[in-house]
Amino acid sequence: MLTARSRKDEAADIARTGLTVSRKVGGAVQRNRVRRRLREIVRQVAPEGARAGYDYVVIARAAALTMGFDALRRDMESAFRSVHAAPRARRNRS
Repeated sequence: MLTARSRKDEAADIARTGLTVSRKVGGAVQRNRVRRRLREIVRQVAPEGARAGYDYVVIARAAALTMGFDALRRDMESAFRSVHAAPRARRNRS
């Protein structure tokens, strides 16, 4: 899961990224493995997907332990696209 928030400060010309991996993912060994995998994927995807002036938080899920690296990369690319996609128009239901 990826969340983003725009910021207005003196360092707004760069994008910042953080990772969070809870104990629900597994023990310390599993959490560190997920961190390493996600850090590398963000390093590869962020130059194209991230925007300057945004803070991003990647929230790891247990599936990141078993998914293939290419599948994780595709998911991260999709997450960056969807975070910046224009919100869908809401339909008025009467």
